[in-house]
Amino acid sequence: MRPAFFLAVGITAIGVLAAADQTRAASVSTLADTDSFAAQIAEAVRRFDVPTTWIRAVMRAESGGDTSAISSKGALGLMQIMPAT
Repeated sequence: MRPAFFLAVGITAIGVLAAADQTRAASVSTLADTDSFAAQIAEAVRRFDVPTTWIRAVMRAESGGDTSAISSKGALGLMQIMPAT
């Protein structure tokens, strides 16, 4: 009984993970047509395996969408990245 239970849980987990990955890929490709930052965000999602929502949340929190934002400490752009990083 126990091995069958773990097998069922494992198969379910694989299905859930596969569905989540397809959903994320679909949402990234859909976003590519909606705004001027979508292509760069999609590339970051692919390269660094970070959810689109996280990238957009950082952009919103750090700069409010202002591409020319510069902090008092010298951080630049949408995500307020320090030039040395």
